Order: sequence, then structure tokens, then C-alpha cells
Amino acid sequence: MSLISKWLRSRKNQCTECGAAMRLATIASCHGAHNNVSVWLDGLPYLECESGAHPKREPISDFAQRLIEEIYINDQIPWAELGALSGAKCLSCKTRLDAAGYENGEIGGEISIDDLPAFRARIQAMVIQCPACGTGQLLPDAIDVRDVDAAIRDALRSTGIVFS
Repeated sequence: MSLISKWLRSRKNQCTECGAAMRLATIASCHGAHNNVSVWLDGLPYLECESGAHPKREPISDFAQRLIEEIYINDQIPWAELGALSGAKCLSCKTRLDAAGYENGEIGGEISIDDLPAFRARIQAMVIQCPACGTGQLLPDAIDVRDVDAAIRDALRSTGIVFS
């Protein structure tokens, strides 16, 4: 039995509307945008009632918070590092980046949360390519993280999934 199956059995795995079993499913793609930032989540997992007639639920509690942690903290999406005195540095090779070299682009990464199926997150915003190693990364100086958060929330809201 897979870990997901064990988890589903251990969790109250019934639809709150009709009592039917919940099953893991994925949304092909959802999109959200705020100001100059767009976010796509491809293959996003969720729980659905076997009848298909009732609200979708988040696959684990605090899923939205875990998603944000993966995007910002666990380097699933490449963000240039910011030094207090040295400015932006490449996440991969630590070369200093010239903030004037950024342009609108798209960066993506695979998101893995616990034993759920991995899915892809893509962010369209200000991107800079490292001149030394070629790594594309988001430039924190050029992006308001509140816009990224709002775009993620907008994408999640568009799915109809009920989040706790």
C-alpha cells in the first residue's frame, strides 16, 4: 500500500457532503495573476468526492502554506540571492548579477510536497540570466513578493478547491 493510500485511510477520508470516499486527482493547469506577476500550477493535486458532485478539497492540511514554502524557501523555483552589501548573486555559481540585465520571462520548477504527486509551478516575472553559468532566476529586487503571493492565491482560488 502506498504512503498516500495509508495517509488517505488514516485521515477522515470522506466527503463532508455525502460521506463518499475521497480520491486523489490533479488539475491540468490553473493560472493566477497580480500586477506584473503571473503564476501557473500544472498538475496540481487535490481530493475529490468519488461522486464528483461536491467541493474539491486540499490534499493535505496547510497545502497552500506548504506550496509557498516550496516556492520561496526550498529553492524549487530559482531566486537570485541577495547580499546585504554585495547585491544580487547567482543561486548556482554565486556570480554577482547586474540588476540592469533583467527582463520579463518565465521560470519554473517541480514542486514536491510530502508523498503527493509532484507538480510544476511557473512564474512569469522579472528574470535575470547569470552571465557566467546561464542559470535563469527570479530577481527579488525587481519583484514584489506580495504580487507573487497574490498571484499564487489567485491561481489556487481559480481551482474551486476548498482550503483550510
